[in-house]
Amino acid sequence: MNRLNLFVIPTLAVCGMLIAIDCFGTTGEDASKIHVQDFSIGFSGNYKIGSWTPVYVSLEAPTGEHLSLLLTVPDGDGVPTTTTIHYLVPPHANGSTTVVEMFCKIGRPDGEIGLAVHQKDRSVASMRYRLEATDYRPLPSTTELIVSLGTAPNLRSSCERQLNSEGPRTVVAEMGEADRLPSHALGYDGVDQVFCSGSRSALKHFLNRDRAISALANWVRWGGQLVMSIGGNDVELLQEKGFFKKFFPGRFEKVVSTRQLRPIEILGGGSDPLIKEDERGRSQPFVIPFFRTHKGRVESTLRQGGQSIPLLVRSAMGFGQVTLLAVDIEQ
Repeated sequence: MNRLNLFVIPTLAVCGMLIAIDCFGTTGEDASKIHVQDFSIGFSGNYKIGSWTPVYVSLEAPTGEHLSLLLTVPDGDGVPTTTTIHYLVPPHANGSTTVVEMFCKIGRPDGEIGLAVHQKDRSVASMRYRLEATDYRPLPSTTELIVSLGTAPNLRSSCERQLNSEGPRTVVAEMGEADRLPSHALGYDGVDQVFCSGSRSALKHFLNRDRAISALANWVRWGGQLVMSIGGNDVELLQEKGFFKKFFPGRFEKVVSTRQLRPIEILGGGSDPLIKEDERGRSQPFVIPFFRTHKGRVESTLRQGGQSIPLLVRSAMGFGQVTLLAVDIEQ
């Protein structure tokens, strides 16, 4: 299925770590108890200028401590703006960390991010991160940001072909199992599309996070775009009974096998046939899930055995859209 990535972008068109290379901090009298262990922003370090984005602060702090976290970032005019959150450290194992989620909107690619941790009226930790000194500067607001729930080498390869003088027009942020998704739809403000490949283990990992999936669904309802690329080998995912099931355009009934995907080739503008091979180069059939659709618009079908098998279905979800591609482009 090596050539399928050539059709990813045209087909779907039809339808974070912030490493502070130059950072420094100070601590107060309670430094032996409270430490900032990690600071990450966006989706694997990817976020846009002028859009809200999630920030995650990993703290080493005793259970039951009442803390205030102050996050200061430059707005579009370079004026520092501060977001404050009050946090009660929940129970956690000794030696482990607790993660605080915040949201911010960075308005320019230079300046610094300031983080301060207060305990009562005292500052117990203070960090500053120079944006110019990192490899994870904010993306231009015109960049298309696709968040992939798991690795997506075929999708990334397709997007990397779209370059301009300022860099890639599309950036794919690949989220691993160690990454976090925002617990509020606001965190997806700068995201253009969320991509799910059914064969990625990270996707199944994220499905177990109810708040994250609920936030994703709310973002779609507010106008977001979710693309699901799920093949027939992912039966467990197709039979999902939880919240993720609401994204499907209908009821999954069975899987079918086919040696050709001519409708997808035509939709993607390709002239050569798509093929699927094993590690020895032997031709393999495509396994496709069959959905009994009850909502959405079927964009492409495959005729087989007297039936029309939906290959590409677009359905509305609130003000947003969910696209189901019945082929896993990452397999």
